[in-house]
Amino acid sequence: MIVAHPSSNIRTIADLIASAKKRPGPLNYSSAGVGNFSHLAMELFARRAGIKLLHVPYRGAGPAASGLIAGDVQLGVADVQVVMQNVQAGLLVPLGVGEQERISALPDVPTIAETLPGFTITPWAGLLVPARTPGEIVQRLGNETSAALKDQKVRELLEQQQVTPFFLDKSAFADLVKSDLDRWRTFLKETDIQLK
Repeated sequence: MIVAHPSSNIRTIADLIASAKKRPGPLNYSSAGVGNFSHLAMELFARRAGIKLLHVPYRGAGPAASGLIAGDVQLGVADVQVVMQNVQAGLLVPLGVGEQERISALPDVPTIAETLPGFTITPWAGLLVPARTPGEIVQRLGNETSAALKDQKVRELLEQQQVTPFFLDKSAFADLVKSDLDRWRTFLKETDIQLK
């Protein structure tokens, strides 16, 4: 989710884009560090929106959120569960979620794609094992993970944390990893972002 400090007077993704295009200097945003998903996601957003933003890297998601809440920076992007409490408390203004659809916890917050068609920034988590792990162990881990994600209590716990549970088999997950690596590798070359 892209969020803003209340003092920025930015209330929507459209406001953000318009403000960035009007200002003499760039709006700034916090990230959890150079090359972190929050950094790359915001740079991808800026590129797609045709705007310039100033990156202010912090050492982790907690300090990046603290800097934004304190008003040291105007914008940020973070996992919904990281900023949800601060949004609900009015300390941060939610501009848009990176999912393909609005989320149930914040039904009045539009997706970024409602303003910037086709744009999503959705992190995912997966299980990885060493390449030489025996096939039967990989299969069992896949089966057990699939079963766990079908369990209603597990789904409810994840959804309470604003995590959308889904399962991909080994082949589909490998395709997702390859696709994302290709996407970000290309993006890094285009933007000349240097990962340390």
